[in-house]
Amino acid sequence: IRRPPRSTLFPYTTLFRSNMMESCFHNFENGISPLYDQFIINLITEKVDDMVVPIPNTSRNAHHIFQWKGIKANLIYIDASHAKKDVIEDGLMYKELLLPGGFLFGDDYGCWESVKEAADYLAETLKVPLEVHDKQFWSLGI
Repeated sequence: IRRPPRSTLFPYTTLFRSNMMESCFHNFENGISPLYDQFIINLITEKVDDMVVPIPNTSRNAHHIFQWKGIKANLIYIDASHAKKDVIEDGLMYKELLLPGGFLFGDDYGCWESVKEAADYLAETLKVPLEVHDKQFWSLGI
């Protein structure tokens, strides 16, 4: 029996396993990247489309929607913009939606200096330990 996680939010732009990344940033149709289509295809292919509700929006707007609907989560994955300021803003904004004992987490810690600096800043600001896994993934227990 497949069971969905209790509650997880993924405020990030895409989920895809494809080598088409470079072309996706140059090929927009009606203002939309084909990455979103790939995201939907992957949800269906992996048979998790019954557990995932895509909200194609910015991190900030999605946060407002979650707040308005009273949605909280145990796990929140931060993976939208990789600019330091944006990662910090997303982390501070989305920590408000964590249930007690929840975790913020993300990736690209070891390959994007801006993400590393932002995750380090969040840990220091929130006064929680930062855990790094496989030199790539980071997590903060709030």
